[in-house]
Amino acid sequence: MRVVGVATGRVLRFDDVRVYRDDAAGGVRVRYVLYPSHPVDKIEFRGMVELPDDDLRKAVRDRFGIAAPPERRKDDVARLLKDTYRARGYPQATVTPQLEETHNPERATLVFEIQAGPRVGIAQVRVNQEDQTAPNVVVGAPDVRAGQPYDAARIDKELDRYVSSMRERGYLEARASHMAEFGPSGADVTLDVFRGPHVTIAFTGDPIPSGERDRLVPINRKYGLKELLDACRRFPVKRRDRITFEYVMLKDVNDTDEDARRLVRLLNGIRAKVNLLPLNEAAGIPYERPADARVNRFAQILAERGVTVSVRKSRGRDIRAACGQLITESTRQKSPGQLLASLIAT
Repeated sequence: MRVVGVATGRVLRFDDVRVYRDDAAGGVRVRYVLYPSHPVDKIEFRGMVELPDDDLRKAVRDRFGIAAPPERRKDDVARLLKDTYRARGYPQATVTPQLEETHNPERATLVFEIQAGPRVGIAQVRVNQEDQTAPNVVVGAPDVRAGQPYDAARIDKELDRYVSSMRERGYLEARASHMAEFGPSGADVTLDVFRGPHVTIAFTGDPIPSGERDRLVPINRKYGLKELLDACRRFPVKRRDRITFEYVMLKDVNDTDEDARRLVRLLNGIRAKVNLLPLNEAAGIPYERPADARVNRFAQILAERGVTVSVRKSRGRDIRAACGQLITESTRQKSPGQLLASLIAT
């Protein structure tokens, strides 16, 4: 029962009220005993605390959203503190809550008597590699080794560093986690690591004016070249790797010296390699292959400006089937973009 009363001009709250009957001359006397509420206004940690006071208070605030949870949550706070100690390497820690009341005003302090116990170290470390087909999965492995004090937060930070380093190397699906079992000799730590496939980028396109790109490749209207190149600049590329750009060369469309210089400007700031793909001509395609001398001059301009460049040699220009181009002779009508896309296969 909770009772609200007024005394000396102040509103008081009571957690309980008890009624007593006393015999009296000529009848009975009824006596009420009120038990005032004592709202918790602070918490204290006492005993062999070991961990910094600020760390414990932060754990309570993060979990409960307030600095001093009410008395009814004292057991929940005690469990949180015990988990916190376990994560910091104190698996034998005990936490006992108690309430200390004060009067005038009616307040209470939530006290946690803590016996941290001994801190354990890492007894052994086992790496569980999920992608067994990938060698050297723990290149640049996290600094987690036997003999170190066990600290879950520090281990997770090391694993985050490891994952970041792997993603910078192009393993964008890399992930890692850990678990620990406590025994007489300390903490047995298992690291679960997954490197995943190595991701590279190859871009097929050319730097012709936007309007011409819209005509040749209609998808450009939705996904513009600028956004794609900006994404390439942000993509983490290893020191010796390059992002490959495949450039389809069309005679008198995008094969001029100025086109080559425009391509260099577009790729500025990208660790790029350009693979020049002179068009393989086929019936039904309204474009022609540039002359070899024009292709070589285009490649020379790129190389002179520091761009790594290669040229795809023709693979049977007279045998269109070898390049998968017979589809262009179909009677079905295709857009220019669809026709051009069918010529990109090598």
